[in-house]
Amino acid sequence: MSISFQVLNMHLIVQNFKWKLFCRMKPRLENPSFKPAKGHILAALDSFVDILKIRYSSPLFRLSTASDIKQRVHFHNTGPSSVPGVIVMGIEDARDEKPEMAQLDANFSYVVTVFNVCPHEVSMDIPALASMRLELHPVQVNSSDALVGKSVYEAATGRFTVPRRTVSVFVEPRC
Repeated sequence: MSISFQVLNMHLIVQNFKWKLFCRMKPRLENPSFKPAKGHILAALDSFVDILKIRYSSPLFRLSTASDIKQRVHFHNTGPSSVPGVIVMGIEDARDEKPEMAQLDANFSYVVTVFNVCPHEVSMDIPALASMRLELHPVQVNSSDALVGKSVYEAATGRFTVPRRTVSVFVEPRC
């Protein structure tokens, strides 16, 4: 199969998916009761601004080479015992035990992002992340979204508790 045929085939698959999604969403979008209120729009804007603040708070969120990504990014909650609906991504910077890694971030030595798409709160232990000095990202501590502020990390067990349908970012400040 040629490259151009593969690209065309993928394009058709994506277009088919978009069409099916649109057909399912169209009745809702036409329903005037689904019109967002001003508060919904402002909350979405606040959340978007928080995401941008978090992204620019650390160069670890903007790794630019494949080598850096392979060396620094790790996914936890994998394998047969993983919790469905939850992604746990860790990004590490140079620390005393990793002298071969260049330091990119003056403020944080480790960042953990927990994506919980479940309709309920999730608690999970990540033993590899136990005993770290992780805390909720300062932007989320001060967020107008009260739900994200309920996210918790327990160092003794490496337990993360994240509210329903929430993305929580935990950071380990440098000493």
